[in-house]
Amino acid sequence: MKNILSKGQMGKRGGIKDMRILITGGAGYLGSYVTQPLKEHCMVYDNLLYSDEYLEPVKFVYGDVTNHSLLKKYLDQVDCVTWLAAIVGDAACNIHPRKAITTNVEAVKFLAENFNGKIVCTSSCLAYGKSTEIVNEEFPLNPQSLYAETRIKSEQYFKNKNAIILRLGTLHNISKRMRF
Repeated sequence: MKNILSKGQMGKRGGIKDMRILITGGAGYLGSYVTQPLKEHCMVYDNLLYSDEYLEPVKFVYGDVTNHSLLKKYLDQVDCVTWLAAIVGDAACNIHPRKAITTNVEAVKFLAENFNGKIVCTSSCLAYGKSTEIVNEEFPLNPQSLYAETRIKSEQYFKNKNAIILRLGTLHNISKRMRF
């Protein structure tokens, strides 16, 4: 895995120093957790799909990642983007397939074409399909759903970018924004 922080941005214990970070989806299940250690350096950009308000002590922008003109305004203000915004899971993507494509693919394409900084982007281990084997980055992709297809498609936009993609497994634990 490559280090996306330069030596000048690393603190004594690997912390972030003087970096401006935009976290899309920062009010979501994972985002509400990720923002905590970064709160002094980040701005959350979220459409509050599952909430009515954002109460964390972090700079907050109410916006949808599919609103490219608004998103571009904030991309121009940061050094790094942590892209957590997505329509997540097979069921949600099947209920709103067009929204899944515009959010999970087209908005990511816009990011890749309009941002030259460092990017951390989440994807899904569902890209591999069902397997009894232990998989890694070299394992063949075998998407079995629209959700998995959108995640694989979005990853392709980062091939020539300063980005790291995290193919996460199913998340579970207590979060400030629980999903039920």
